[in-house]
Amino acid sequence: MSTLTRFKGEICPNEDAGFDVVRPALLAACSRNSFDTKYTEACEQLIKNRLKAPSGYNRFQIVDWTEEGKMFKGISYDAPNTYGTMIRGAGICEYDGPTTADVSTLLMRVRLGGETEVEWYMKLKREAERSN
Repeated sequence: MSTLTRFKGEICPNEDAGFDVVRPALLAACSRNSFDTKYTEACEQLIKNRLKAPSGYNRFQIVDWTEEGKMFKGISYDAPNTYGTMIRGAGICEYDGPTTADVSTLLMRVRLGGETEVEWYMKLKREAERSN
């Protein structure tokens, strides 16, 4: 399985890949800014919050792009389902706020599948109330 990540058009080693030796030129080409790191962290946290077994989450690819002033991040991952079988998944996060935001602010404003974390929890609450 590939342990490479795409950042702004460059193929970069995933920090979880366990590479012993990585060429310095490759690392320099793949350096990420602080906001991109926070955005990735927030997006991954939103994905993990929606998984049945988040501890088994394993990201294997990230693709970044912008459209109409919005920043998008596509994350592909493997994670176990309820029965422990690994399944492949993907999430697309969307953000159009300031690039100075911290992770807690991003968690409130980043949309995964069109919903913020609060909107997703409210939807779950409404569904639970309807089923009672």
